[in-house]
Amino acid sequence: MDPVNGLSQIVQILRQKLAERSSATRRLRDGAPAGTDTGPKPAAKSSLADIKRKIGERIRALPDEEREEARAVQVFVEAVMVWEFGDQLLQDPQFSALSKEVAQSMADHPQISQPLRLLIREFRSSW
Repeated sequence: MDPVNGLSQIVQILRQKLAERSSATRRLRDGAPAGTDTGPKPAAKSSLADIKRKIGERIRALPDEEREEARAVQVFVEAVMVWEFGDQLLQDPQFSALSKEVAQSMADHPQISQPLRLLIREFRSSW
């Protein structure tokens, strides 16, 4: 599997999940006065090579039994979400639950689960 294409597919799914959540957040925020700061601005985006290296390091740091399990997928999803949508996600108290939900949805998706497992293996061994 081409890691860039696999990553693109996964980012598309993450965008969809976050769009669903963001519409709910916007409804809550609509009551805020105009000009209210909505939080920190995202930092400059890391390169694809940087994110690959970081994901690989985080997955390799997991205990052996977790590297190919749900935790490795969640680590991957968390890193991609933060890379794609900004560090402000880390401040959201529901970020961990959201990333876990997204990781589970991806693992359960018939067209995503196998390529995702392959990507996790590649991250574990190459980057």
